Amino acid sequence: MYKYAKDIMTGDVFSVRPTMSVVDMDAELLKRGIGGAPVVEDGKLLGVVSRSDIARKLSGDISKDADYMWGSEGSLMSVLVGTNKSIKPAAESLRELCVRDIMTDNSVCVAPDDRVDAVAKLMVSKRIHRVLVAEEDKLVGIISSLDMVRIVYET
Repeated sequence: MYKYAKDIMTGDVFSVRPTMSVVDMDAELLKRGIGGAPVVEDGKLLGVVSRSDIARKLSGDISKDADYMWGSEGSLMSVLVGTNKSIKPAAESLRELCVRDIMTDNSVCVAPDDRVDAVAKLMVSKRIHRVLVAEEDKLVGIISSLDMVRIVYET
């Protein structure tokens, strides 16, 4: 029996506003134990943002292993107040940015009735860690790479 996006998605989706500061967004993601969130304003999906977007902004390019940028506490603030002189100037500039400045506009969406194997193939081909589940232009859920791993583990 096939599983569908609606079977594995998280329905109660935490989202951020485009005007939220990057520092506040990072703290909220860390507190919730998640790596990214949809960007929504007035009920409209604008894009998606992740801690990787912060790392890209800090490093100036796409880095597969950006964990070295996070401080010992795992928060952006620990980087901002840290002593790493090579990262500190870029990190200081993040204080002035809001989510809109670093988010990805073209979020990848699937439908609730899309098969999980098709969603997994899409995530691998696009090299992304989360897809949004939308129905009639309304955000109804999110599927993360951890949700995919959970499916494999449970079967």
